[in-house]
Amino acid sequence: MKNDFEPLDDGSILVYLQQRDGEQFTTIIDCGSLVKLQGINRRWYAAKMHSGIQVVARSDSPNGRLMYLSRVLAETPDELYCEHINGDTTDNRLCNLRNVTVSERMQNRGLLRSNRTGIRGVSLNNKGKYVAQAQLNRQKYYLGLFEELEQAAAVVTAWRRRNMTHSEVDKVQ
Repeated sequence: MKNDFEPLDDGSILVYLQQRDGEQFTTIIDCGSLVKLQGINRRWYAAKMHSGIQVVARSDSPNGRLMYLSRVLAETPDELYCEHINGDTTDNRLCNLRNVTVSERMQNRGLLRSNRTGIRGVSLNNKGKYVAQAQLNRQKYYLGLFEELEQAAAVVTAWRRRNMTHSEVDKVQ
């Protein structure tokens, strides 16, 4: 690895990154991951993508495909996705990375821009009532029609906690 880095008090490593425009970023990795990265003679960069800041490097392949730091560290197979559990794409510690299928990844997705209620799975119909619904494995589930937003939110959240095992958003703290 050609990046500068420094150890942190908790045993993790802070790696310094640069973006093409010169803006500075950092990422956090585990101490054990540093050994793996030192075997990859590349400079890692911060790239702004639709999913936020991603830590990437160019591969040796003829087309210069991007290597994602999270996928390298989690040893993600091509058929799976590497998900940052806490949603912070610059936190590349192994405890924050997991390999998931498309279906599992969709469970942890945030609100859509078009959502006007502020609650995932709850929409307002044209009669002023709140519709609670969910989707899992490409199947839609109608959960009910409610007068109050709080009622609809409680039903959707309870359903997601029961049925969506990869949803970090709905886990009880």
